[in-house]
Amino acid sequence: MVYGPNVKANFLILMKAIYNNIPLPFKKLSEKRSYMYIENLTDAILLILKKNHFIGKTYEISDNCMITNEKLVRFMADALGKKAKLFYLNPKLINLMLIILGKRELFNKIMKEFIVTNKEFISDTGWKPPYHYGEGIKKTCLWYKRTFRIKKSCSYEIYKMVK
Repeated sequence: MVYGPNVKANFLILMKAIYNNIPLPFKKLSEKRSYMYIENLTDAILLILKKNHFIGKTYEISDNCMITNEKLVRFMADALGKKAKLFYLNPKLINLMLIILGKRELFNKIMKEFIVTNKEFISDTGWKPPYHYGEGIKKTCLWYKRTFRIKKSCSYEIYKMVK
């Protein structure tokens, strides 16, 4: 999952939930996920564009760090100046609830392990992500806090002008 300022979809929903102190069912879950900070992705793409010998190759890349949803929520909460509100709910029950709500595919997107390895890309290029995932998450949360404050503190017309 790619994240960074102006992120959309599930990552943005997660940030909103944390910022609004909504309890999340990620406590004690061990499934790990790989993430990719947008500036790391940009750096990797620029490296490939500068060298011609990667034509026709396919790589999987990430921030080179696998973290659980619980750890991600705790880290994001800290970056947002909030306390992580986590509780345990059996993943089978979460899956059942999502099926009932017609959101079956959401379970795989947020609860299943998803690991991307950089081994081949690093071996071929010597690339290292210039930003640690923690730095990327902090920058993303800072963007969210600034955007949220602007939306809350000015009228819609002024917000649209500065956006």
